[in-house]
Amino acid sequence: MNEFYIDQDDLTNDDKFRLLDKVIIDDYAYNAIYTVIGKTSEKSNTHYQVVAPDNYMILSVPESKLTYIGSDRLRLKSDLLAMYVLVKNTAPIGLGINACSHIGYLAARKFENRITNEWEEKSFKMITCLVTPSEFDTCVNSISEVNGNYVIFREPDWNNEELSVAFEPRYTYPSIFKTLKLHPGLV
Repeated sequence: MNEFYIDQDDLTNDDKFRLLDKVIIDDYAYNAIYTVIGKTSEKSNTHYQVVAPDNYMILSVPESKLTYIGSDRLRLKSDLLAMYVLVKNTAPIGLGINACSHIGYLAARKFENRITNEWEEKSFKMITCLVTPSEFDTCVNSISEVNGNYVIFREPDWNNEELSVAFEPRYTYPSIFKTLKLHPGLV
């Protein structure tokens, strides 16, 4: 097995690829996802050192032969910013869709601060989940416990019941949020 070290100073924000980016090698017989671990310049061409996932073989590949597919690390702090929107699964699908648009509008009007502005400008990551009434209440209570902000939409055509909730964009959420299932988006 080859020994290698990762020198983060080799890669800068000006580089096409950054440390720990996941890439594939174009037109290469071995179809795998490689991890970027460094950069060199060879004959005025930029090459990146990539490591294979199974045998840890290190290759030096020209920049033009690599395609970015993801990363194991965050590029910016704002990558963590997200707004959760929850819709109860007990509502008819039409009301649920309508509730999503209403709650988005209400959230935009209610949450006006530096974090929300940063979210709008740099992240705009919104996670929409279809939840049970119990999950809905648990999430609202868990955000209240950490002094988080939220807005609830009550559907007038459904006995004025709470139907959806939007949570102010945050960098972190209570652990219950990681267990929620994304809205399937099916009509």
